[in-house]
Amino acid sequence: MIDLLAELFPAATGRDIKGLTKLVAKYCSHKQTAPTLAVWKHCSMFRGMELGAAV
Repeated sequence: MIDLLAELFPAATGRDIKGLTKLVAKYCSHKQTAPTLAVWKHCSMFRGMELGAAV
């Protein structure tokens, strides 16, 4: 998953990924769901992160 995230968000810094990870964890906890790629993409919009690869 780490390699996929690095490919998906090539311009992201460590701090960006950390913030996104915390947001995904809260989202998954609230929705009682698994952290799928779709969840990562959904949460990235709220962090203002742009997708680099079309995955």
